[in-house]
Amino acid sequence: MKKTFLENLKKALRPLPKAEREEILAFYQERFTTGADEGLTEAEIIAQLETPEAIAANVLEEYGLTAKKTVDGPMSGVGLILMNLFFTWWFLLMMGTISFSMIGAGTVSFGSVLLSFSRVSSLAGTLYTLAQLGVTMTIIFLGFLAFEGLMRFVAWLVNQHFVVFGNNQPESLKRLWHNLTPSTWLERFPVTRRVSQLVLGLGLLFILVGTGGALVVASDFTPETFIEIDESYDIPEGPVGLRASLDDGRFIVERYDGDTIQIVGQIRDNQTFNHQLDQSFPNDPQDRGRLIISLDSPRFVTNINLPFFGVTTRPEIKVLLPETVVLEEVMVRSQNGLVLLEGIDAVDVDVETSNGSITLVDTTVEQSILLSSSNATLTLNRVEAGQKIEMKTSNGRLNVRDVIAQEHRYETSNGRVEVTNVNAPEHGGTTMTVRSSNGNLVLNNVYVYTVHLRTSNGSIEYDNEDRSFFLDFVEAITTNGTTNVNVPRR
Repeated sequence: MKKTFLENLKKALRPLPKAEREEILAFYQERFTTGADEGLTEAEIIAQLETPEAIAANVLEEYGLTAKKTVDGPMSGVGLILMNLFFTWWFLLMMGTISFSMIGAGTVSFGSVLLSFSRVSSLAGTLYTLAQLGVTMTIIFLGFLAFEGLMRFVAWLVNQHFVVFGNNQPESLKRLWHNLTPSTWLERFPVTRRVSQLVLGLGLLFILVGTGGALVVASDFTPETFIEIDESYDIPEGPVGLRASLDDGRFIVERYDGDTIQIVGQIRDNQTFNHQLDQSFPNDPQDRGRLIISLDSPRFVTNINLPFFGVTTRPEIKVLLPETVVLEEVMVRSQNGLVLLEGIDAVDVDVETSNGSITLVDTTVEQSILLSSSNATLTLNRVEAGQKIEMKTSNGRLNVRDVIAQEHRYETSNGRVEVTNVNAPEHGGTTMTVRSSNGNLVLNNVYVYTVHLRTSNGSIEYDNEDRSFFLDFVEAITTNGTTNVNVPRR
């Protein structure tokens, strides 16, 4: 701050001879030195002084000189009016939206990524998560940088209005704009300045170490040898529950026209693959068997897919279920990799992944569907649940299309939510809650009687083609965006 102050003063004193100019600069340099000895910060010292322009104007007046005009000089009244009409409002809106969006989204994403650390079990996964932390920290820093530019523009604009209309801006107002800039907050105390430098440094370090380390681990330690798996079980007499646990790999469940349960796919040669069909009481047709599948990797093997660097082959396990198998619960836990359930019918579905998309297609569930991911897109397409559907992701989109259920809850910390064709007008659902901390909410043909919509930074759109369906209650709240709810209400 001192350096900027003295440079601006030197620039404003250019009409003076060099000797006089250097003498005045030395005087103010001494003021900073004396103030520092008294325990004052640079910001506090500057607050006690006039602006460099005001100091230079007084000095030049004593010498009978005038300041040289620069690009920072006052505008004409017409120019100021035209700028206000065609530029100012747009720039203020854009910079305000950008700065607060980046700060808000970066903070939410930082918290989500930080929480996901507990679910990471590999070296490359840890490095990748560090890279994500670095990106979110950098986004927050850039958000504050955009806010700094916004406040400096506001200060300049206010000063132009005072100058054009022949008034002097009060020093208290100048100090107000000065004190509202983030750089002033950080420079006021040495501790905050060091913390800001540390945060930026850690962010960049995490990006470099995390991304670079993940690439090194992937290229040096990822086994290139894959082995095929092909296992089968006879169809049990009673219903079957499916439980799967994978730390790295795709997991797919499909129906097929066959007479045995098939488990096929490919895994790395250093992964441990276990499976069993557990039937505690095989003679009791009412006893539920359990098909249990697990895939484990050594601790320091990468969990990251790097398609842009040629690492495109992933472990994959596919479970093929005959049409005659009665499927009860489906429970899947995956550390890293997509989960796809297609063409199945079950009593309950519960899927959770730390870093991988979840997709359900042509699926019918008697009771509930629970889907959760820390960092991925969740998708439902042609899905029916007898009771409720809950979908939650910390950082990703939610896509819901052609769905039937009584209760709906869709939530993402950072992403867009699209919900289309939910229930029929003659068989409306009871409740729906849709939330996003940073993203648009778009609903079309959603026939649910009670709807709650909330986003912190994004627009809300809700429209139904069938105008004969009336909602009992709808709530649409956004802190930064437009709201357009075009549905009939009672």
